[in-house]
Amino acid sequence: MGEMCKGCGAERGEIFWTKSDEISLDVCPLWKCCVDEKQLEHCGLCSEFPCKTYFDMKDPEDPEADLHKKQNIESLRRCVEIGTEKWLEEMEACRK
Repeated sequence: MGEMCKGCGAERGEIFWTKSDEISLDVCPLWKCCVDEKQLEHCGLCSEFPCKTYFDMKDPEDPEADLHKKQNIESLRRCVEIGTEKWLEEMEACRK
């Protein structure tokens, strides 16, 4: 399996898995909707989350994409619950 998306804050709207001629997107549809259009920090803050766009945007070569989406939903809900700063601290502690 290839590299996983590091999230909107890290990718800044770039689609990490579309480095081919087959898919021609300039900006991630999640970033465009969430950050550009709705002016939100992340999808977890959207009243429509998780939405069709969220579920549709996944690495087509990742056999565990659906599992990763479920984990990301839980993670973003935790981020909303405790705030981004504390959530980032938790994520950093988990990496150690």
